[in-house]
Amino acid sequence: MTLRFSERAPLTAALLSLLSLSSLAVAQPVAQPASQPAVVAPPASLPAVVAPPASQPASLPAVVAQPASLPASLPAVTEPAEAVALVSLDPALNAALADLDIAACEVAPLQAVKAPEDKPQDECEVGSGRCTAEGAQLCKRIGPQAKWQPASQCSEGQTCEDGRCHSLLAKILVWSMLIGMLLAFIYMIFNYQKGLKGSPYELYILFATKIIEYTAYGAMQMTFVLFLSKIVKLSDFQAGSYIGAWSVSISLVTIMVGALVDAIGIRRTLIIGTVALLVARLFLPFSDNFWIVTVLGFVPMAIGTAIMAPVISVGIKRYTTKEGASLGFGLFYTLMNVGWAAGGWLFDYMRAQFGENNMTAVPLINMELHTYQLIFLVGFVLTIPTFFMVFFMRNGVKMTDDQGIVITAFEKMEGSNFFAVMINSIKKAALETGRIMSSVFKEKSFWIFMFMIGVLIGVRLVFLHFHYTFPKYGIRVFGEGVKIGSIYGVLNPVIIVFLVPMVAFFTKKVSSYKMMIVGTFLSAGSVFIAIMPESWFAQMEGGIFGELVYNWWLNVHPSDQRPLYMSLIVFITVFTVGEAFWSPRLMQFTAEIAPEGREGTYISLAMLPLFLGKLVAGPLSGWLVQEYTPVTRVASGCLDPSQSALSGGFWAGVKSAEVVGDLSHHYMVWVWIGVMAMASPIGLVIFRKMFTAAEQKTPAKKEV
Repeated sequence: MTLRFSERAPLTAALLSLLSLSSLAVAQPVAQPASQPAVVAPPASLPAVVAPPASQPASLPAVVAQPASLPASLPAVTEPAEAVALVSLDPALNAALADLDIAACEVAPLQAVKAPEDKPQDECEVGSGRCTAEGAQLCKRIGPQAKWQPASQCSEGQTCEDGRCHSLLAKILVWSMLIGMLLAFIYMIFNYQKGLKGSPYELYILFATKIIEYTAYGAMQMTFVLFLSKIVKLSDFQAGSYIGAWSVSISLVTIMVGALVDAIGIRRTLIIGTVALLVARLFLPFSDNFWIVTVLGFVPMAIGTAIMAPVISVGIKRYTTKEGASLGFGLFYTLMNVGWAAGGWLFDYMRAQFGENNMTAVPLINMELHTYQLIFLVGFVLTIPTFFMVFFMRNGVKMTDDQGIVITAFEKMEGSNFFAVMINSIKKAALETGRIMSSVFKEKSFWIFMFMIGVLIGVRLVFLHFHYTFPKYGIRVFGEGVKIGSIYGVLNPVIIVFLVPMVAFFTKKVSSYKMMIVGTFLSAGSVFIAIMPESWFAQMEGGIFGELVYNWWLNVHPSDQRPLYMSLIVFITVFTVGEAFWSPRLMQFTAEIAPEGREGTYISLAMLPLFLGKLVAGPLSGWLVQEYTPVTRVASGCLDPSQSALSGGFWAGVKSAEVVGDLSHHYMVWVWIGVMAMASPIGLVIFRKMFTAAEQKTPAKKEV
């Protein structure tokens, strides 16, 4: 059998990448340091209000402050804190705060925290800390709470690098995987480009702008709910409801302005969309006011995102030949996932560099910004080159099969100027959308179509929870600085890039319905892995795999390691494998079951069930984290450096503290999400005859 180029290139690249991963299957465990502590589940009781600084005297008795025992005289929280500290659940971090005086006082300016010097071993706490090349001679400061522990000594066959014990075998595996994936990716891109040879340079500018945009948006999307709660001071439920409504608005605006690119062209559409995004990302980092953030931040961002959404599809169609269009979409899908992965990495990198809840002085503007605001500011900076790149694009460029690149004069709609043309286009698009809806809503086939698409909403909404529920969940369960972006935002798109071509090749003769059944059962069922007892995954922590995950990838300190990391990694991996089966086929199935001659209309309206799903998923996201991973603000005023042992220390300038509450039922977050996700594969099975009949273009027989 002779393979077409478009089938062979991505498949070969995917096989090369997976070959680099195959060595994991035969890896032998490596002994861990004997001093590594056992994983202990966090206590049900609440931790201390704050954690001790590096300078805390060892002789002070430990005091565990509970919210219920706070003096009644504490003033109420009347204004937002300049910096809010999220207290760890680690019982060893309960502070010796005998002379702590929490009172209303003038807030001291936030001070830069200087890294303390190493201390002699006899002054260290008991435990296992970072390693040193010389062995257990010094103790190191670990974690944001300035906890001190003795440095550990690596076991035989391991070396200490950057405070971590690494084995030679793990190092070989890491570099083999990275090199293999890089070579596979380069091969894939090279062959895509080879197949698109002769396309106008506008195609590559379009790809470059989109990969930058997905990087910026990917990092910002995981920050939205954190920003709304920490900076804008919305509750978890309010933040979830807000972001759910905002997500729906993007889809609605997309339908209304979908024809804008046809009216004013790709270049002008990109300019308008990019300007809207620049405005949004300029105001978001510098305000905590609800109305400013909404009107000048999220509203223009929704407009910019919605305007630019159809551009990529139209651009690929115009800048490629009919034969090259599939390669163009394949390359875009690859680069889109690379952008998402870069966004997840950026989200973690910014939090690691600047702290989860720190305020950082920004040069030139003489302001202090929260880390979440800095992520938005980086998004603004990344959008600037996109704006200038667009100006190098030409209007009226089209790739033809017989004449090659053709530049035609752009036909304007009626209107005296550019803005009149844009307004007329939006009006016509909105009127046309209304006319189409009023027509198809009267058709019985349309409601059958909507029902079948709606059955799949459950599993599709899991993506929304990964972006809006998972960040808060991860930070509260694991602690500040946890690499939430890497666990989902990097792992998922990297697997998708290399797995989708393989799945598509080996299953191209399998019906879309069967692929969706298998895929949705895998994805929906994988959610329940997160509710299994952590102890079931404890064996995965040992040996090479544990070292790769904790030391090389997530950078988790031994005292913070717990099997829940492993269960979430398995859950997301299985979910992604299922996604590779059902997600591409969902788009194909939507086109297959749409009535002939009405494909465009039905496909554009296929988003309607997702609108309703987002309206529910947003508030549900906020309720889940509020109910099962609660956070309580327990103190007001500030820590007075003149009256406290914390003088000039880590908590200077903190007005109030937040304590993570009872996490004993955190798994219920995934129970709710999993039950809703399972509605999709179960619905596919129950209404099997309806789906198969629609796929075969024959009426469904009445069931007996």
